[in-house]
Amino acid sequence: MKVDKALVKHLEMLARLTLTEEEEERMIEDMNSILAYVEKIDELDLEGVKPIYTVVETKTILRKDEIKKGFSTEDALANVPNKEGNFIRVPSIQG
Repeated sequence: MKVDKALVKHLEMLARLTLTEEEEERMIEDMNSILAYVEKIDELDLEGVKPIYTVVETKTILRKDEIKKGFSTEDALANVPNKEGNFIRVPSIQG
């Protein structure tokens, strides 16, 4: 595949860009260079090479989710300085 002026104009329209004539020419050169590199990579013989899904092999270090008994309402409110019934009273932040 070769990038030409028509493709760059189309991409310019899709990206809502306005490029100068020099920028369009540079874009054509750069994109063709990138595509040539990708085509070169495509030529590699990767038979028997395992795919790499991540560069760093990590294992999940998170613990399993386990249902545990939580605090009772009384325990949760034991050290609250200002409460009303089963609710914590906080200063109003409305103007």
